[in-house]
Order: sequence, then structure tokens, then C-alpha cells
Amino acid sequence: MKYTKSKLLKVLFVLVVFFIIFAYWDNNRVKLAKQDVIINHLPIELEGYKILQITDLHNNEFGKNQRRLLKLINSIDYDAIVFTGDMVLDSGDNNYMPFYDLLKGIRNKENAIYIPGNEDPEAYYVNSKGE
Repeated sequence: MKYTKSKLLKVLFVLVVFFIIFAYWDNNRVKLAKQDVIINHLPIELEGYKILQITDLHNNEFGKNQRRLLKLINSIDYDAIVFTGDMVLDSGDNNYMPFYDLLKGIRNKENAIYIPGNEDPEAYYVNSKGE
């Protein structure tokens, strides 16, 4: 089958559009993955302890005031929540609101831990004295 230049360009255009749509969808979806971790000699009081990890949001917003993400987070039963960095797009970004909206809407934050990522600004960092 012979392809003309215009047919080839049309096919390439469709592929490029498909990959752009897929990349947008993939970067804006909420994904929940459950992982069981087996630890030998774990103290009995930690048996069944559940940790929810939130990572690499890069300023993404999941509905107004993080509505979609908060609905999922608040529906999960966990003992601790850990934010493992890269909540903003890059270290020069000043748009903290998506992350702050998320923090405001989380109901269970009694045991919350934040570990900065390589993209997080120094303003997020806290020294060992808590200052």
C-alpha cells in the first residue's frame, strides 16, 4: 500500500494529538495503589498500621480546592499520612495554594509527616530544631 505525503502527515497528526491527550489525562488523574509491606519482628502494636503516601503533585489541582483528591483521601482509613515531596512544580514556583487547599481539606492529619522533594522551595524546609 502506497502512502502519500498527505496521508502520512494525517496519521502523524492523529498520533501526536492522541499522545498529547493521553499525557494530559495521565498527568491529571488520581491514582491509588495499595502495597502491603511485610516486616519481620514488627511490634504487635504496629501490626496493620496503614500509611497513606501523597507525592509528586507538582501543583496539579484535582477539581476546585482539590475536591476530587480530597474525596479519595478522606474516604481512606489510614493511621498516618506522609507527603513525600514535589508538591509544587519547581523550586522557583510561588503557587502554594493547591497544596495548602489539600492540607486544609484533609480530615485525618493527626499523624502527618512532610519530607521535602528536590522541587520543593526552601520555605517548605524545617531545620532539626523545628524553627
